[in-house]
Amino acid sequence: MAGALAAGILLGRWLPPAGVRPRAPSPPPLELVNEPAVEPASTATPTNRGRLTLGVMNLAQLEAAFREVRSEPDPEVRRDRLRVLALRTPLSEAAAAFTLGRRVLPEESWTIYRNRLLELWAPRAPEAALAFVETVTPPSERIQCLRCAIQGWARYDPAAVLRWYQGLPPGMERRTGTTLLAEALGLYAPGTGLELLSRMPPGTERRDFLSRFFELWGGVDPVSAAPEAMKRLEGQEHAFILGGLLARWAELQPDAAIAAMRQVPVGGAHHPTWDAFLQRFAQDNPSKAAELALSLPGSTPQRQLLGQVAHQWALRDPVAAEAWARSLPSGATRDVALSQVAAAALEQDPKSAVALLVKPGGGVRDVWLFRNAGAALAAHDPASAVSWAEQLTDANARREALAGALESWANSDPKGAATHAGALPAGAVRDAALQSVVNTWANQDVRAAAEFVKSLEPGRNQQMLSQQLAWQLASRDPAYGVEYLSSLPEGPSRNQYAANFAAGWAQQNLEEAVDWMKALPEGTLRRQVLNQMRDVWADQDPAGAAAYAATMTNPQQQRDFLSGVANRWAEQDSEGALAWAKTLPEGAARDSALEFIAGQLANSAPAQAAELALSLPERSQHTALLGIVERWSNTDPGAAAAWVERFPTGELRDQAEAQLMGTWSSQDPFGAAKWLNQQPAGPARDGATENLVQNLREFDPVAAGLWAESVTNPEQRLRLQEDHFNWWRGQDPDGAARWLDHAQVPPEVKEAWRQMLEQNP
Repeated sequence: MAGALAAGILLGRWLPPAGVRPRAPSPPPLELVNEPAVEPASTATPTNRGRLTLGVMNLAQLEAAFREVRSEPDPEVRRDRLRVLALRTPLSEAAAAFTLGRRVLPEESWTIYRNRLLELWAPRAPEAALAFVETVTPPSERIQCLRCAIQGWARYDPAAVLRWYQGLPPGMERRTGTTLLAEALGLYAPGTGLELLSRMPPGTERRDFLSRFFELWGGVDPVSAAPEAMKRLEGQEHAFILGGLLARWAELQPDAAIAAMRQVPVGGAHHPTWDAFLQRFAQDNPSKAAELALSLPGSTPQRQLLGQVAHQWALRDPVAAEAWARSLPSGATRDVALSQVAAAALEQDPKSAVALLVKPGGGVRDVWLFRNAGAALAAHDPASAVSWAEQLTDANARREALAGALESWANSDPKGAATHAGALPAGAVRDAALQSVVNTWANQDVRAAAEFVKSLEPGRNQQMLSQQLAWQLASRDPAYGVEYLSSLPEGPSRNQYAANFAAGWAQQNLEEAVDWMKALPEGTLRRQVLNQMRDVWADQDPAGAAAYAATMTNPQQQRDFLSGVANRWAEQDSEGALAWAKTLPEGAARDSALEFIAGQLANSAPAQAAELALSLPERSQHTALLGIVERWSNTDPGAAAAWVERFPTGELRDQAEAQLMGTWSSQDPFGAAKWLNQQPAGPARDGATENLVQNLREFDPVAAGLWAESVTNPEQRLRLQEDHFNWWRGQDPDGAARWLDHAQVPPEVKEAWRQMLEQNP
């Protein structure tokens, strides 16, 4: 890459014409003079104090200084001395100095010196600096050198760096250049970066630039960067970066940053923004972060974000975090906060976390934490951990805690842990314990674990564990996996083991797995094996899988197999899959394959996918079109909606709108609602409204209730209202009661629902 970059500079392609070449940039803060070095303290006078003058070294002096700095024990002092040596290096001898430093300095010291010298060299002699970069190997080091050169250059002449970038050829070189330019302008010339953004068309280049530019700018000046980022960082791919940048702003100006965050919708595609913001803000100001999280709308997103705050707070101050969590009203929000406080405690002090889990007056309800607690305790004392777990009164907590303790025990003594697990009373606790132990044991010695499973009494436990072992045998010891299969009695469990084993084996060695499958006798076992390994086969060798499908004699099985192959093939290479499918003979198998390919094409070429779907027979056309709506609405719901609006009125449009709304509202319920509000009343809108309500209620249950009331079909409307009421009653009974006071439902229904609230609030 550096060859093309340096060659462009040398040819004058990206520098100004000779007559208008900019002046040399201002020198770095330390002034260099061609005199022997002097100690600043010995020459300080009332007239020169505060000005540091260092002499340029010749190569012999530089080598002596390199050898001296190698003995400096303090890494910070050594770094500073190396950076000063870069300042004292004559730039006319920079190439020779690089060679000298590479020979004399250790790797870490050489890198510090090299990077600093490139930062100084590039502004004054970009042609020479980039020519040196061209000689650096390996490529990762070359890119790092180029980064230093571009940043040093941009610090003094960002316009010249921008001209360099604009001349880069398309391809990987330009993508790398985009990243380096974004970093340099973000650090040293954000105004130039904003001006460039105003001219950049939408596309990959702009997305790449946006992320790194605002990430670097926000690191040095979040107060200026954050408002600009709010205008430009759109889309889920930038959401996390935006949240982190706003959190940096909040460290300096919390009220302004919080006001800006309140403009960001909660949940959906914007959830990562809130997640990143509160994660960082809670580290700096947990009480204010908690206050903000509690004020957010929506139940599920709010609880998730509140849990993030609780976790960060507990890592910093577990006592204060627990006190705050216990001060919350009883309910799901308090449970989430306590769970995250306990999760944070497990990372730091498992014993205190265990006490919190079972604390009188309201312990933690998330049983997965008991599994983690059991594992953490058993890492130090397996017997005590198992004893603690067995004394828990809650069956679910006991099951998870024992599984975690025995899994940890199995790391040091798998046989002892397995013996203890096998001796437990039959039931869910024993099942979970055996699964954990056998999984851990198999990671250490898969044959020993398999022999233990074979020694168990035949029945459900042995069958369950055999199917679990299939994947590990396939990856670690396939020959023994085949032998193990022969020891299993015929039946569904044996068939499932074989199918799991084949899929795992195909991931490791497709050719051997396919040969083994072909040697199996015709029947149910072979059919299950083939179906289970189909996706792996199609991923690794789609043409081979398609060729095998041509030999299948059962039409239905062939059609199902071909459809799966077409779907996986189209994920990797839609054009190649389409070319293959068009060679298939006319019939149901060909149509089914084309349906799946059309669905995959919708990700990258929706217009082509639609054209392909319309070419199919009517029996396949509707399925293909609905598949396109689903995929297209994942990537560009607005464009998908505009396409659906062109569908003729009827069953297909009704289904398409419902599909569109189900996908769109799961990502952006407010944007989906805005579009749906513009659609005419009727069956299509009613069906779409059902999907909208199910996704919108997590963020704004009041608005979701109003949408439910807008359904025109009376039976469908009441059914949707009842579903919404039951959901809301489980999440927030008081909120559900307030909604019911004004809900447009028949009086007798309203009375029945009120009684439900009174009987089981």
